[in-house]
Amino acid sequence: MDPHDVLKHVHTGLVDSFRTMAEKSCAFLTFVEPAAAQMFYQEFLTKKLIVGETEIKIGWGKPTKMPPARKQQIQAGATRNVYLGRLTEADTEETIQAAVSEYGPIEQVKLLREKNIAFVHFLNIAAATKCVTALAADEAWKNKKVNYGKDHCADMAEQFPAAYGHPYANMPVSYTPQIALDPYNPSFHANVFPSNDFPAQRTLYFGNIHPEATCEDLCNIIRGGLLYQIRYFPEKHIAFVTFMDPDTAMTVHTHASTTGFVIKGRKARVGWGKPSQIPAYVLMAFHNGATRNVYLGGIDDKFSAEKLRTDLSQFGEIELVNLCQEKNCAFVNFKCMTSAIAAVQGLKKSNAEYADLKINYGKDRCSNPWKKTGKEDNEAPHNATTDNSKQGEQANDNTNTNGAAK
Repeated sequence: MDPHDVLKHVHTGLVDSFRTMAEKSCAFLTFVEPAAAQMFYQEFLTKKLIVGETEIKIGWGKPTKMPPARKQQIQAGATRNVYLGRLTEADTEETIQAAVSEYGPIEQVKLLREKNIAFVHFLNIAAATKCVTALAADEAWKNKKVNYGKDHCADMAEQFPAAYGHPYANMPVSYTPQIALDPYNPSFHANVFPSNDFPAQRTLYFGNIHPEATCEDLCNIIRGGLLYQIRYFPEKHIAFVTFMDPDTAMTVHTHASTTGFVIKGRKARVGWGKPSQIPAYVLMAFHNGATRNVYLGGIDDKFSAEKLRTDLSQFGEIELVNLCQEKNCAFVNFKCMTSAIAAVQGLKKSNAEYADLKINYGKDRCSNPWKKTGKEDNEAPHNATTDNSKQGEQANDNTNTNGAAK
């Protein structure tokens, strides 16, 4: 099977490499950005990928890290597509392929004779960078233009150029960017796209949930990263869980595929929800320590769990209230981080009874690491006991000099 016949179905983002293993009848498609991989995977959850008359099966490969040198090359505009300009009549697709094939495997060579230009799509960015570097120093090519072109697999990135972490998605084929910004720096999107106005695959769908399960039961089995929100529809036995970090969603999805989630003896189905975005003010609060868990310190006997739930429900739906009377503190876990932000900012102003309390963000128990003691850790009752009690045990340790929860 020609790699081009497969890659022409890819439109979600820059491709780092396409590596075939003919002896095993498979290939590995590596994107520059995880979001592009997630979008591609999501696209073919609802439709089949047919190449010729063959249905291609799509699954996740092992996570990989991009070499730092490759990141720098991509930051400088590198793609797997090499643009060749000022060509002559002597330059044909055959002669071009012969001249550049030594640098790596090629997907296709496309010659536009009327413009005297050509595009060489390699199967990986590493080969393309070798080609551009070598031809730039080759006397035979000194009168011709050599640069990077646009990867045809990044068609959809034009609609959401920031979604795929590459600031040069719409660059002209002959343009070498000089912008000194690093798309791999966590602050890149916050600086360039402060509204975070692009979709990312950070939401998971949970189905086949036990009829007696609660939102607390769901949060007791989810681990690996902070939640932005959880929306539970018990009448439909489904829930949508949105994480702050798309990589966390990927990890949880992988865990569901390999280990599974069991809630009250029933295995839940886990899939991808729709791509979503996080409001800019939530991102700012998150970088300052916000979670969906509100810590209240210095409480006395008049603050019962029922009172806390009633008083704080004005800010949003509550998932769990954990009262630690022996530590004179409590933790109120909201279903959405926006509710926790509103509570931290407005509780003292809205209710005089809380004016003298220490109020800040507590730790989201869903951000705890996965337990490795056995399959029983997937059961909600076990996790509920250990994790909720730990909030009380660590209440003193989790306070800073101002008495606020870390």
